[in-house]
Amino acid sequence: MTKADPNSYQVVEEVPGLYGGIRLEERIIQKIWNDEAILNSNLQTECGKKIIIDSPGKWNLDKEGPDFSNAKIFIDGRWTIGDVEIHFKKKHWKNHGHFSDPNYRRVILHVFLFPVAGEDFQIENLDGIKIPNLFMLPYLLKGIEEYAEEYAVSNLVGENLLSLSEKPKNIKNRILGYAQSRWKQKLLFAQKRLHEGNWIDSCHQWFLEVMGYPRNRVPMHRLALRYPLQDWQKGFDLHSTYEEEKGWRLRGMRPASQPLVRLMQYAELVKKRPEWPMELLDMELLCSHLIGGEELFPKHIISHHRKSWIYEVLGGVFTGTRVDTVFIDACLPLWAAKMKKDTFALWYSWPAGDFPKKFHEIAKAWNLSIRGKSVENGIMQALMMHFLVDRGR
Repeated sequence: MTKADPNSYQVVEEVPGLYGGIRLEERIIQKIWNDEAILNSNLQTECGKKIIIDSPGKWNLDKEGPDFSNAKIFIDGRWTIGDVEIHFKKKHWKNHGHFSDPNYRRVILHVFLFPVAGEDFQIENLDGIKIPNLFMLPYLLKGIEEYAEEYAVSNLVGENLLSLSEKPKNIKNRILGYAQSRWKQKLLFAQKRLHEGNWIDSCHQWFLEVMGYPRNRVPMHRLALRYPLQDWQKGFDLHSTYEEEKGWRLRGMRPASQPLVRLMQYAELVKKRPEWPMELLDMELLCSHLIGGEELFPKHIISHHRKSWIYEVLGGVFTGTRVDTVFIDACLPLWAAKMKKDTFALWYSWPAGDFPKKFHEIAKAWNLSIRGKSVENGIMQALMMHFLVDRGR
């Protein structure tokens, strides 16, 4: 159930996160479903029935009842149109009384995020009809914290962050700890990607997802699944493929960030470096490095590695901060997981990629830009966690 007024009651729960317990709004899980921001190539119900989402349904923001109406979903061999209900846990279907509420008669799928021991039961509606369950957690594209962060950052856009928070004491220790936790999360999801797919597919899919960050990550993911790297190597009608894909969000985007532009750049990359994932795998990346009590690399080492990444792997196709974002968010974690090496120091010391301008202002005001004009990725990652965890967002 959802309310129209954003300041009205919203279900909030303390859920397990990599950084400890985090307070999460149920609206975030609903947004994940609404945006189809999940790995949807092999969706299955809790009892093993195949699921294909044609439409997640209309998000219910103005009345009581199921969270989504008129979803179109392929379940157990047939297409079905009906409602979808979202919860933190499976038991909330019973706890909220949906089993006896006539408003929930049309629910065709119950989606929940976290499993709980002892929840081995079947849910039913008022008429005794059994409703399939989708356990969402295994299908997330990233950690639940990162979904929450994107949601919270969008809410921070109009706020003056400097007026909201004083410079914390022991800021360096706190930043290093947050950065280490965040790197651990990136590494865990890289390991998950490699466990579920091979090296080339994992690189191809994650690269395109980050190219679409933040607004077009999901359609990029779907396109990457439909057209693996082998198809790009052979070539296909990119413009028609782009037109066929649904869900592009273009309003307010700079011309250089348009998804079609990104796709054309990727096509040029594959033309110049058809085996670019193997070029990435062959990179000789330095691992743990200790300087002055902090794990940092000198700027000239970072510059050397960055040039290798841009020109030897990417063929000089991409420029700007996006080359750094795709490296720190996808390719470096994948390399570290595949090679089983600790590259936290390199990840921390790498130039920050696409971060909101407000976080750069905070880094400057708190004197955290300690190595010239560029801000280390680790500092920016940790600042995000300060505002989204310390401040309870």
